Amino acid sequence: MLERAYNSVMQEIEAEIASGNRGDDEDLYENILNEMELADYAHELAFLADRTELSSSVLDYTD
Repeated sequence: MLERAYNSVMQEIEAEIASGNRGDDEDLYENILNEMELADYAHELAFLADRTELSSSVLDYTD
């Protein structure tokens, strides 16, 4: 079912492009990671929790 829906949508998009009603690069989503540079990654990484040290969590289920 999902494959048929995907194929139907792709055929509709291709028909719109062929008729000139839609550009071939219109409404495309580009993943932000494609534009992320190493400095940006290092900045984001600085805010992540340090997972190099082992720590245990004590869960208290009493009320």
